[in-house]
Amino acid sequence: MALITINPMKSTTIGGVETLIREIQSSYREVDVIELYQDSPREEKFPENPKVDYLSYGRAGSPSIFYKVLTKLNQRDKISSVNEKYDANTIVIFHPNDLLYMPHKVRKSARIILVQTNRLDIYFAKLETLVMHLLARYVDLFTVYTVADKHAVDEFYGKWFRAISVIPRGCKLKTAKSIPSRKKKLITIARIHEHQKNFKGLVEVVKKLPSDYTLSIYGDGPTEEVNNLKHLIKTVPNIKFHGSTSDVTEALREHSLFVMSSHYEGFGQTLIEARSQGLPIVAFRTFDALSWIIKEDSNGKIISAYDTSAFADAIVNILESDAIFESMATNALRYAKETEKENINRIWSSALTYE
Repeated sequence: MALITINPMKSTTIGGVETLIREIQSSYREVDVIELYQDSPREEKFPENPKVDYLSYGRAGSPSIFYKVLTKLNQRDKISSVNEKYDANTIVIFHPNDLLYMPHKVRKSARIILVQTNRLDIYFAKLETLVMHLLARYVDLFTVYTVADKHAVDEFYGKWFRAISVIPRGCKLKTAKSIPSRKKKLITIARIHEHQKNFKGLVEVVKKLPSDYTLSIYGDGPTEEVNNLKHLIKTVPNIKFHGSTSDVTEALREHSLFVMSSHYEGFGQTLIEARSQGLPIVAFRTFDALSWIIKEDSNGKIISAYDTSAFADAIVNILESDAIFESMATNALRYAKETEKENINRIWSSALTYE
């Protein structure tokens, strides 16, 4: 019996899905764990897990149509050969289209878990919806982030799935024992990708804050995206880009409030990390899971999408008041227990058990 995960990027790098893969692998109680991936990261941020067999299905060559076809054929062959080696396999996939690249005998014999990794309307785009109509009957379990996501699946996509379970993302950071100090220091941690993360909106928010407020941006991404971000903020002296960090806890604890301006997210892994360190959060209302992470006026503020003035006002309201800040920071630590890694790993361990 083996656990097989399939994802385009090797899990030894930063990223929400990659973090989840590492946690799923560590939750698995059996011996054999195989990770199928297409690409290796430019820089591996985490060591390989010694109990995991890493197998790449990527093919060398330029990203042409021919190259992509060869890669997918190789993915199909790797899945087939790994599945034949073991009995009663559990295969975890994070993209609906990966069902297309499984041989029919694999879809029939393996236990397949499909994991939500984005806002549902993005996750089930046109091609993905077609794939689900054709192949969803082979999915044994679909896991979603929150109860709100489950209700949405039941209403719009429920006919596809045999079983749906709510499994929030687990937080890799230990919950802090005390709240941070109140300073006018904001932080965001994100993959550097303007199309999704909307750094332009965040810059507009900072421009509307008093001049003694600062914003630190941590993250990594393609060189072009990083250069574009540096150009965007070069005339805003109270915004600093720090690149990636190897100590997320320390970076968060040096600040007092976390901000997110994304156009869309699936869950928002960095939000639960910020919550675990007692940081209140201010974010735009652009994805369903947000209202589960932020309890309005309790541990943060949810702002109507792209209202930068209201966003700036919320920041000032929280950080100019000892009472409001301390209440929200204390509540953040209380809610962090919902996503402590040990609790979520127990849920995953149960879900991965072959029955």
